[in-house]
Amino acid sequence: MVFAIGAAVILAIAGGAFARASAASPSSQQAFGVKFLVTYEGSVEATWHNSSPVEVPDPNHTFRCGGGDASGALTSSVHPGSKRFFIRVGHEPGGSWLSLAFQPPNGSVQAVVASNRTAQEWYMRYSGHECKRFDFEEPGCGAHTLNTDVAPVSSASGRFDSGVSPIYHVSIAWPLEPETIGCGDGIVFPGGYRYGWEAAQLRLKPLYRCGIRKPRSCKLTIGRDRTYVYDTTDRGVHYTSTVHVKWSVTFLARGR
Repeated sequence: MVFAIGAAVILAIAGGAFARASAASPSSQQAFGVKFLVTYEGSVEATWHNSSPVEVPDPNHTFRCGGGDASGALTSSVHPGSKRFFIRVGHEPGGSWLSLAFQPPNGSVQAVVASNRTAQEWYMRYSGHECKRFDFEEPGCGAHTLNTDVAPVSSASGRFDSGVSPIYHVSIAWPLEPETIGCGDGIVFPGGYRYGWEAAQLRLKPLYRCGIRKPRSCKLTIGRDRTYVYDTTDRGVHYTSTVHVKWSVTFLARGR
């Protein structure tokens, strides 16, 4: 069917971008600066609907038969697991530049991801010399909960450079769902998804200054709440998608 893009599309976007973010995480060999406990949560809600007009035989078009309708939804959320995640912010030895380090050092930690995918589809086709409506089976749809690697602070550029006052564009990177086979997928994500569209600014210098104050009760939260709408018609098929991303990351100072 022209409607079904395939669940592998989302998995390629989410999985590929997550691997990119994790691989780009800096080393945390440095044991300096201010330590922050990182708490986080995020969600993605997406719906889609693709349809084309029903065409059935008539005296002028004896063999005409076509049209259909497909729709579905995906929800995915991420929450911390049992392992805690920390960052350290400090000046590089002998210099004034600030840098960031992770604990665990690879920048990822086990978290809980819950997802649910639904889909419905029917189409018109010939059978027994008649133009009939047929429902498309969706055996792969359903809800899933898994413990998996997540990058709570993932750079849209893939880098965390040092500097006098670094500004990073970050978000939470998590696989939206496990691989689902046999469940319709017509979601269209924004072109910059996983590359800055859903990112927020993390300013390292204000975070560091907050962390060195006494008493050390610094708390800083960043996040994003954004919606993307796709609506187009191509060759008689009307495609619509809505993607809503919402996440937040909170940094709690934990001393040096």
